[in-house]
Amino acid sequence: MRFKDKVAFITGGGRGIGETYARALAAEGAAVALAEIDLPAAQAVAASIEDTGARAIAVACDVADQSSVDAAVAHTVEHLGGVDILINNAAKHLMEYAGKPTELPRAKWRLMLDVNVIGIVNCAAACRPSMRERGGGVCLRDGVEQVDGEAGTGWCGSRHGSVPVSAGGGRDAVGPARLQAADHAAERGSRRGAARGRL
Repeated sequence: MRFKDKVAFITGGGRGIGETYARALAAEGAAVALAEIDLPAAQAVAASIEDTGARAIAVACDVADQSSVDAAVAHTVEHLGGVDILINNAAKHLMEYAGKPTELPRAKWRLMLDVNVIGIVNCAAACRPSMRERGGGVCLRDGVEQVDGEAGTGWCGSRHGSVPVSAGGGRDAVGPARLQAADHAAERGSRRGAARGRL
């Protein structure tokens, strides 16, 4: 198993892509922490994963709230032993924030940036001590697709802004000696920003 004895901290792990990451990593031997603002959803997924014989926990987490992230990571370290893999999957989505950028309420702008950008910083900072202690790790964020037209401008700005933040935050968390930064083109014009350390 490729990820035996590794621990993955997955934001937004209670559904969708985050759940898919969690199940795939668990199938390859990783213990997974599903960090989720919707705790019941994460608990259901964690129970399902544990039924396969893998280790999984659900932990309440609002990535926009530094204290919430710190507590979630501390809980993960206490119960699973540390963090080796950080997947920054939680995000505010386009359909929720479509609209002309100058007409989108400032409160929505701030929340979108707090989740999509500052959330990555919060998670990298919280995972940094454990990753450094364990000799390095991997920080990833999910892909971003280009959306044409002004309706998606704000959302795209927040998601493309997460590319350098993810790479820089991951570089700091993992340590420069053990990190490779990547910004790969993916299918359908999406971009994946990743900070990768050797495992």
